[in-house]
Amino acid sequence: MRLKILGIIPARGGSKGIKNKNIKKFCGKPLIYWTIKTALKSNLDNVIVSTDSLKIKKISEKYDVSVPFLRPAIFAKDNSSSISVVKHALKFFFKKKISFDAVMILQPTCPFRTVNDINKCISILKKNKKLSSVISLQEIKSFFPDRMKYLSKQKLIINPKFAEKTENLIRQKLRKIYIRSGLIYLSRVKNILEENSIQGKNSYGYITPLNRSYNIDDINDFKIAELVKKKHLI
Repeated sequence: MRLKILGIIPARGGSKGIKNKNIKKFCGKPLIYWTIKTALKSNLDNVIVSTDSLKIKKISEKYDVSVPFLRPAIFAKDNSSSISVVKHALKFFFKKKISFDAVMILQPTCPFRTVNDINKCISILKKNKKLSSVISLQEIKSFFPDRMKYLSKQKLIINPKFAEKTENLIRQKLRKIYIRSGLIYLSRVKNILEENSIQGKNSYGYITPLNRSYNIDDINDFKIAELVKKKHLI
């Protein structure tokens, strides 16, 4: 099945956790470089950087990726949603009479994704017409929600709704649980436009190993990820 897929690397200029995070030097290169490099080697039909920053635009273009527009400030706020960024990009291409069947969001804060990750997710979506999306997940190994508790004035609330039904179950008895790893969000355009959703109603969970599922939010994440990269621990 032929699918035309647009890869979008969202990289706004403002960042509260780390100043200029997306272009901060990570192992000698701007952080965004690692996502650009991987995306351009993949089976994506087109790859763009969506940014509101002229500086990010110039740095990105240095690494041969297209930055066809500067994102309006309204779509580059702290609370701007990913779907609004995607819709803005799609609208830009629609005006040029260029259409896509699916969109893959590639966050520059995840420098350890591989070409194989991207291509596998594309292949999964192509093979199953019923899937609305393919989203990367990582298994939670330690902090099981089953074991989490609420406190009310220092009083332990033993049974929040998501907690284990039987106290002190061994780890092997607990059901495996996952969170989004942030590496890949691949969604059909129809799903985005008609349901206003990236995930949709029928989403496939693509599991990525913990040693590659780093999502850099703050300076501690940055330092740990850089150490992992430099020590070749992935």
